[in-house]
Amino acid sequence: MWRFKALPAPGEPAASSWGAPEALAHGGGSFWTPVSVDRLNNLVFIPVGNPAPDFFGDVRPGADLNTNAMAVLDLQTGKPVWVTQFVAHDVHDWDLTQTGPLLSATVKGKPRNIVAVSGKDGRLRLVDRDSHETVFDIVLARQQNVAAPVTVGGVHVCPGLLGGQEWSSSTYDPVRHLVISPMVNWCGTAHRDATTPVHKVGEHYYGGKIVQDPIDQARGVLSAVDVASGTVRWRMENPAPMLANVTATAGGLVFAGDLKGTLFAINSDDGSVLLRHPLGSSAGGGMITYAVAGKQYLAVVSGPVSVFFPGGKGETAVTVFAVP
Repeated sequence: MWRFKALPAPGEPAASSWGAPEALAHGGGSFWTPVSVDRLNNLVFIPVGNPAPDFFGDVRPGADLNTNAMAVLDLQTGKPVWVTQFVAHDVHDWDLTQTGPLLSATVKGKPRNIVAVSGKDGRLRLVDRDSHETVFDIVLARQQNVAAPVTVGGVHVCPGLLGGQEWSSSTYDPVRHLVISPMVNWCGTAHRDATTPVHKVGEHYYGGKIVQDPIDQARGVLSAVDVASGTVRWRMENPAPMLANVTATAGGLVFAGDLKGTLFAINSDDGSVLLRHPLGSSAGGGMITYAVAGKQYLAVVSGPVSVFFPGGKGETAVTVFAVP
């Protein structure tokens, strides 16, 4: 039906933000999932990832528009309705990974339609879907040297390549008006190449590298943000990265999971942990709650997570719990 390409074509207004036209030929801007659909207005919200090469910005001077951005498209035609970039000229591999959930609430004292936007830079933005204004920009993961240029010798940055919010989706509790987001506190030392990188098919086009801190220094954090005020109502610190999707229930429970394979049931009011249950394999996928014949269940996907996350363990499984 339609096809949308994130990067601007040569000659389009946004192309000038890339410097030389050839920078667009291998400019990155890959797509993360999931997308969010506003069926009432026939819009789809798409997260767009980082520019390439990741750590060598000299070959793409300027803002590198349309990367690390939210693209809002017409659902029927695929034409961009509006695009907002959240990390300009990225040299830290801080993909934008989440454009959801979509919600409607009283924010800053007025009714608003909001999209929650977050990514590997460890920040949560609440963006007005009608005015396109960023109403709140909240830091949820550790920040260090966020504006520092990457050097050949290396600069220690937080979040690192595998920090912030990865593919794991946030949830919205409409009863308590909370966006609850899983993050990873894991830093690393970023290096740029000493010479201009050359793109080669089949190889990473990094233009440098990042050496992550030891995995035993990686931590997880689950934060609940009050959408009315943009303040963090509670935080749950965890000794392992939080990589599973998060699910909220009307009964005031939040379900989350971590790299070590622990399922958590958390009190949505204050962030206290009500249940820890070992899954036998890493929690890095989705979890859903549903009812059959009046009985409520929770299904959790677990298993090996990613070659980038050492410590992921176990065989792929779906574990189903029944509420007593």
